[in-house]
Amino acid sequence: MLEATPYAAFLSRFFASAHIEEGAGGLSIRSAPGRYAAWLLAFALILAAAWFCRRRRIGGNLAHGAFYASFAIPIIVVPGIALESVRVSRSELVVRTGLWFSPTVTRIALDGIESITERSAAAPQRGLPRRETFWRFRYGDGKERTLKLPDLLMVHGETAAGYLTRQGVRFIPE
Repeated sequence: MLEATPYAAFLSRFFASAHIEEGAGGLSIRSAPGRYAAWLLAFALILAAAWFCRRRRIGGNLAHGAFYASFAIPIIVVPGIALESVRVSRSELVVRTGLWFSPTVTRIALDGIESITERSAAAPQRGLPRRETFWRFRYGDGKERTLKLPDLLMVHGETAAGYLTRQGVRFIPE
């Protein structure tokens, strides 16, 4: 078991799924550096295997396709992971997702909010069933707004919900 040493703190921060900071400005959730390293390692392994197969003429066009497709990891996947973040303050929830060249920023005002209800629903798709989680924001003036939770917020939703509850927002889980 690792003791509370600077080395152990580094390892837990590097290999965690997210870097979570809570301060006076609010709560910030971002992808951890270990996720970047894992994707870059996957890139290197796929690239090396595809290059080897291309040189030995194993797999034909599949090897060529894997070689060139592997470059999508450092060009599209890793910057997308770096972009993904959730920021919760007393006044708003800001969710950044998407591709680096076309990011999606969702801002939800928390001023005047009465409650947040979490619910999940089956997502239509072929193959294995999948469920999506939503937060419904209800305001004092009767307005409602729904947010489909991105992966980062779905995994760390309890942390964000706890922060919102401490700020006086009523959170109703499913």
